[in-house]
Amino acid sequence: MREILPSVGIDIGTSTTQVIFSRIEIDNISGFGAIPKIEIVSKEIIYESPVYTTPLRNEWEIDAEQVKKILFHEYEQAGIKPEELATGAVIITGESVKKKNARCTAKKISEIAGDFVVVTAGPDLESVLAGYGSGAAKLSEICGGVVANLDIGGGTTNLCIFENGKVIDTACLDIGGRLIRIENERIQYISESVVKISKSINSPLVAGVQIAETDLKPLLRRMVQLLEEELGFRQKTNLLPAVYTNHGLKKNYQLSHIVLSGGVAACVQELNNSIDGKVEDAFLYDDIGILLAKELKNSLLYEEMDQKSQGKLLPQKETLRATVIGAGNYAIHISGSTISCYDGNFPYKNVAVVHISLTCKEEIRNIKGEIREQLWLLFEQEKELPLFAISFAGIPRPKFYEVEDMAEEFCKVCEKYNLGSRENPVILIMEEDHGKSLGQALRRKLKHNCNIEGSILSIDCVKCKSGDYVDIGKPVSGGTVIPIVVKTLIFE
Repeated sequence: MREILPSVGIDIGTSTTQVIFSRIEIDNISGFGAIPKIEIVSKEIIYESPVYTTPLRNEWEIDAEQVKKILFHEYEQAGIKPEELATGAVIITGESVKKKNARCTAKKISEIAGDFVVVTAGPDLESVLAGYGSGAAKLSEICGGVVANLDIGGGTTNLCIFENGKVIDTACLDIGGRLIRIENERIQYISESVVKISKSINSPLVAGVQIAETDLKPLLRRMVQLLEEELGFRQKTNLLPAVYTNHGLKKNYQLSHIVLSGGVAACVQELNNSIDGKVEDAFLYDDIGILLAKELKNSLLYEEMDQKSQGKLLPQKETLRATVIGAGNYAIHISGSTISCYDGNFPYKNVAVVHISLTCKEEIRNIKGEIREQLWLLFEQEKELPLFAISFAGIPRPKFYEVEDMAEEFCKVCEKYNLGSRENPVILIMEEDHGKSLGQALRRKLKHNCNIEGSILSIDCVKCKSGDYVDIGKPVSGGTVIPIVVKTLIFE
């Protein structure tokens, strides 16, 4: 039976805040008599808010009360009440994540807007979200090549590299359109990263001075050159590491395409759509976004890349709204009939998913290291982690010793992250059908190595990816199956 689910996405970014309402249709796609498998069959954006300037109390705090007023107004404009929504997500990105009250603001908003997934997205996760939202991930899957997405916003440029639809690398640079704020052609604010860049070219800029478009051109050219360096189009200079938000790309990639998203990409499209490629007011948005877009149009990114790839920089339908296009939509699954469930404190809501590659016996030894990498990617920390589940494809028809080896490695993970209590259970979610045997083996290992019985959920026949969240209900059908709600960001 088909069901319609209303959803909301709320994105609080460095420069802008926006709200999107979606209508999601789900249906059971399994055949008669099979285990139910509910998936999204269609999605439609039914309302998009205007793009608001993110309200700030000062340079260090988001104005949560003003954000709430924006939300109340947009709910009213859309004709939707919070209690009517089935799902949604609140995402805080860019420089807004660094504000002192970011997490507190997200929590307050989720309380008034609904019981939603709340994410304060660090640079790596924001890079991944933007890459999915812009269509770069899908493009790499279709063309089978390596695609770079550059999400150039107000405070940062988030890079994500995709190959065959999968994330292979991320980076973030302190380069954005709102790092200099201008009012009446006078600099009101200038970021530390811009100060570093301007000093490197002997063109120091300070707050309070009158400014013209020509005064900014050397700075803007250098900012774009740094992006070219990061993507391997220029030789890297000593200045490049100084503008990393967290880290750069691991290596230079043979790119088939480059995709632009973010507010500055929207400015590029405005320039492309203008008759002569110009705008009347370069400081229309009281920042350097339009001027940065003009420099991008004249950069190496717009020239034909390596002759082997014949790649071009592509304009995308979604630029400004790439990070959140219908958020928190979900698909419902029922787990397989070979689960292991020990001492669960049900239900578990909004459990973060950490996905690892585990498809053959050779990858077993990488379990602990890959989990650590994914935790840093999603949460940028290893302490005070939220409740998380570990998902993987699984080894087809594993042998006994392979199950034992997997259990041994997961036992090491449990020891490192203190998993196994009722408050912090071990949650394994796999696609292959050996949840019961792996759960039983892990329970034996935990009891032998750690002297604990262990709270373990080992669930099979469910597919998740990093960045998803799951709700896990009480076991049904005599404890043989567990209902799972997989919440994922749904993009065009």
